[in-house]
Amino acid sequence: MLNIAKKSLAVVVFAFLFLFVSYGQAFAYLDPGTGSMILQGILGGLAATAVAGKIYWRRIKGFFGFKEDMDKDYTKVDVEGKKDDRKK
Repeated sequence: MLNIAKKSLAVVVFAFLFLFVSYGQAFAYLDPGTGSMILQGILGGLAATAVAGKIYWRRIKGFFGFKEDMDKDYTKVDVEGKKDDRKK
């Protein structure tokens, strides 16, 4: 699987370099709306990265050797954060 990732990365880097090395002179105009869309795309990508990091935080910590206490019981906590002491 790691070989596939390395090959994919190599293809993306090669395509990126090819596109930006082989450009010619462009007679184009970028209006302010285009800059706004580029900024919005960058901020959206950062937000998506933050959400993905939040979702997989336990796996990321485990990868670097930090183990969490898995014995915590979060199932019996109500909305206000108080322990539910009702008998069943």
